[in-house]
Amino acid sequence: MPGCTYCRRNERGLSNNNMQAPDLKYEFFIKDAHAHWCIHDDSVNITETTSDSGVVITGVKAEAMFMMARNALACKHQYSVFEELVPKPYHINAAKEMIAALQSFVDDNTKDEDNTNKEDN
Repeated sequence: MPGCTYCRRNERGLSNNNMQAPDLKYEFFIKDAHAHWCIHDDSVNITETTSDSGVVITGVKAEAMFMMARNALACKHQYSVFEELVPKPYHINAAKEMIAALQSFVDDNTKDEDNTNKEDN
């Protein structure tokens, strides 16, 4: 039967949403790994810094990525990235970018709360 597995499953009335999560765990060591999240397919891409070789995990929604960033940065100091990070000027610049983006997010999503509090006073 021609076509991809997804198309064949849908032709038979099966849905990928019915698949149970596998009861297994994969662990990889990628020396000097680079990680990024892609909004287009909700994927975390972990690659070698010198090539495109690596691992792609799809299905990581924005909410999960947001909370992963929170856990990496804002959990107890001894468990955060700050415990191992040796600050360099580009880390400071990246932190300033993150602060600005987070502040914009908070401001954009608390405008109604701010107006409600002002009206209550």
